Amino acid sequence: MEQQTQTIESEGTQLEAATDWRTSLSEELRSAPALQSFKDINGLTKSYLEAHSALGSSLRFPSKEAGAEDRAAFRQKLLERGKEYGVTLMPGEDPAEQEAFYRSLGVPDSEDGYEMPEIEGDDDVHFDPTEAIALRAKAKELGMTTKQYKGIVEAAAKGRMEAARAEVQAARQMQQQLRGEWGEAYETRMGQLHDFLATNGAPKGLVDVVGQGAIDPESARWLYQVMESFGGEAGEISAQGKAGNAAVVTPQEALARADEIFNKLQNMNPGDPDYVTLSKKRVDYIRRAGA
Repeated sequence: MEQQTQTIESEGTQLEAATDWRTSLSEELRSAPALQSFKDINGLTKSYLEAHSALGSSLRFPSKEAGAEDRAAFRQKLLERGKEYGVTLMPGEDPAEQEAFYRSLGVPDSEDGYEMPEIEGDDDVHFDPTEAIALRAKAKELGMTTKQYKGIVEAAAKGRMEAARAEVQAARQMQQQLRGEWGEAYETRMGQLHDFLATNGAPKGLVDVVGQGAIDPESARWLYQVMESFGGEAGEISAQGKAGNAAVVTPQEALARADEIFNKLQNMNPGDPDYVTLSKKRVDYIRRAGA
């Protein structure tokens, strides 16, 4: 019985060896570790076909001995394949390749391709596109995309317009302060200062600042004193062109005149014909002083 069992096992081993597909291979290939997981020729064939399919869709790197033409062809394949996955590659030294690469990113063909963004101003501040237009040539040189150009222009314009609005607001506050000090004489005094500076050859920037009313109160007061020292009109100034050619006075001067009239009225009879007239003039001076 034992001998019969050994005979059956020996025959099974021989049968398995006879049916093993690797027996037809050379001894070197037959013992290759990569083949040990395949039970039959069908499994090996399937694995080979899958590997061949993957190889067909893969990219082969050119060798060190490859020429410029093969290298350029390889880069082109990388660029085309990368687009499918959102991957881009920096171009080589070929100008045509570089141009095509930057164009694919959104760089226009010429500087005229950079569109000016719509930037809204207001009554105080307006967007000046002069500098942004001049920036187009540099943007093209640096390979900026249209989106990048718009972003830079919008950011720069926003910052400058906000600064300009702050300057306008500061100028208005200074005007209000000086108007409070000079009262109705403000316009006349500022006009006299402007003419005085222009006539005596002051720097254009200073003349323009005074003409725009953007000068700070301290400087305006000092310039007015300088004008007085040169013999310019000060104190009571005639308001040319106004109805009745009424005298223009500062709030301080108006209050001083109101006090003078009050003192005069103390020594007058209410029945005096001038009493009513002076009383009305006193009230008018108080009003003009803003008191």
